[in-house]
Amino acid sequence: RWVLSMAESTDENNKNNLLIALRLGHVNITKIMNQKYELTSEIATDFANVVSHTHRYERLLEKACQQDVKPESRLLRIVHKLSENQSKEIHKQQINNTLTDDQVEDNTIQQQEDLAEYKRQRRRITDNEKKILENLFNFDSFSEDMAVEVLRQLQDFSNDWDMQRVQIYWNNHHKRT
Repeated sequence: RWVLSMAESTDENNKNNLLIALRLGHVNITKIMNQKYELTSEIATDFANVVSHTHRYERLLEKACQQDVKPESRLLRIVHKLSENQSKEIHKQQINNTLTDDQVEDNTIQQQEDLAEYKRQRRRITDNEKKILENLFNFDSFSEDMAVEVLRQLQDFSNDWDMQRVQIYWNNHHKRT
């Protein structure tokens, strides 16, 4: 009741106190609007969120308090104005976030250039390495013990070999039955 009387009051101090209370979140605007003006909870919640998150709408509240209009229509106009402003801001953000066709083409060309610069290096296996790796195919399944032995021999020829590469070689080259 105190808040409602302040909203309808013509006294400047009461209006300022109401604005301060709204800003600090001490007043639940949703409750006020639902009790006094019987607005839908969705509109009231939207209005409460906007008021609590942005200070620039205080000017709209001040203007509404200064006008000689029924409190119902005053708050309805404010809610309508706030929702319009919010939708405009969202639309602006969406426009800024979308890429133009030129930007998409530029990105595609850049990606293709990056791929062209990086070619996957194929590892060449020497004949000596192949002979050593043939020992892996003596078993039907991948044998860790045999792989360790083969890996030791391969590392004498090259430092490129590790257990993972040996297993990949076996997976790619063994005959499946």
